[in-house]
Amino acid sequence: MCKLERYFKALQEAAENKDQAQFVFPNEDEGHNAVSMGVIFGNATNTVKMYCGKFGLFTDEFENAVNEKYGDSEFKPMDKLFKNVEDFLERKGTTFEAVIANKPQGLTSDEEIKITINGAVIAKEPQGLTSKYKDLFTKHKDKVKISVLKSEDESENKIRNKINKLTPHFAVGNNMFRFETDEIRRTAIVSFNYKEEVKLFLERFDQLKTDSLPLSL
Repeated sequence: MCKLERYFKALQEAAENKDQAQFVFPNEDEGHNAVSMGVIFGNATNTVKMYCGKFGLFTDEFENAVNEKYGDSEFKPMDKLFKNVEDFLERKGTTFEAVIANKPQGLTSDEEIKITINGAVIAKEPQGLTSKYKDLFTKHKDKVKISVLKSEDESENKIRNKINKLTPHFAVGNNMFRFETDEIRRTAIVSFNYKEEVKLFLERFDQLKTDSLPLSL
């Protein structure tokens, strides 16, 4: 069993075992990111909410980085992540909500997801989404709600806009959370039963969503 699979099993056991649920696990790189988010999607029963930079978890760039580092391993974290996201969206009563911090770059016109304000298209699909996630999110577009933070020009409150941009990235599902400590290195902490902390994350997510514009699939 490789090191990454042992990490997955430790997280999965904590998610299933309340006696271990309040352990805090370090998240050290892209592989740990994929594993921890896979465990969150795999164990969430209703809603997963994520605040992120550029929706990077679901991009070709991220998948290539993980596969380059762990491609020789029998344990495939990106395959496990996709299967858990897919299974989560297939379950009855589930939703996935995401707020993206940075306005995405555009793709070609036949791939675009448009943001419209007063009839004017101002942004397009997050660049680099893998084709399997594009297809999955489109298939479940009634369950997948994605929005992007307003730019400084669009925001009614410039100070709050700057605070929003500085908010560390996080994801929550049920009583589970992943909280990013370094955006560049993708380090984070993960835990599975801190109800009060999750409540704070959910409140912050709602504030961010209020200051964002919806993307329509």
